[in-house]
Amino acid sequence: MKKTVVGIIFLVMLPCMLSMLPQLCAQQRNSHDLSRQIIEHYNRLRIKKSIPGIQHEILLDEIAMKIQLNKEFIKSLNVYNEKSIRELLYKYGIIDYQYEIMKFSDKDMTSACTKFLLNDGFSNLRVGYSKKNNSNILIKTKSFLKFDHLDMSTHTPVIDELHNNSTSTTDSYIIDSVRLYMKTLKKGTYSYYTSDRIPLKSDSQVISTKNPTVVKQKEKLFAHSLFDLVFTLSNDESNKYLIIVNEKNERVAILK
Repeated sequence: MKKTVVGIIFLVMLPCMLSMLPQLCAQQRNSHDLSRQIIEHYNRLRIKKSIPGIQHEILLDEIAMKIQLNKEFIKSLNVYNEKSIRELLYKYGIIDYQYEIMKFSDKDMTSACTKFLLNDGFSNLRVGYSKKNNSNILIKTKSFLKFDHLDMSTHTPVIDELHNNSTSTTDSYIIDSVRLYMKTLKKGTYSYYTSDRIPLKSDSQVISTKNPTVVKQKEKLFAHSLFDLVFTLSNDESNKYLIIVNEKNERVAILK
């Protein structure tokens, strides 16, 4: 009976949902276009000031729109639920750990964009934007590293067929190690640790004791030349979050 009621409600709501799709798609296109135009404008101003340009990131446009439409992410004006934001960034595949969000009205557009996009001289900013009525949201991340690819080293466990009563195939192979290959976007000295959860800014800093393998310049002349660092995780670390920090012990990237 409950399934029937749910089915009837869905059928009643379906025309409304379908009628909203063009409006939502148009809103997305408008936000992407506005985002691109804003970033192009401020890139021209940054060039005049000899500041590296900003990268328009469509994924961040989508994230900004979700933040704007979902109260789960917003606590109050320009105060956000960090845990939810970080999970959203991770879900969209954004590995940058450092981010900022600014919400502002149309009348504050120029001052907000100047502060957020022109007065930040960081060399690798990725930016997204969303607009709803008189409300605007800008989000930016600082990119220190870029993920290239990973590979895994595994082995198949030896099974004694005479004494094995299990029919499970979940242990068909065991991960010995995982290697993640990264490109350095900002020069620095990087180290890492692993965590069972995504760390928040308020978490105490963990002093990293593990260092990635640095790919030497002469080695880049051969097959693999698109990465600079190799992070190696052992079997027990492979299912944890990889937290990368710089020489200032600042978290700069997170992967899993």
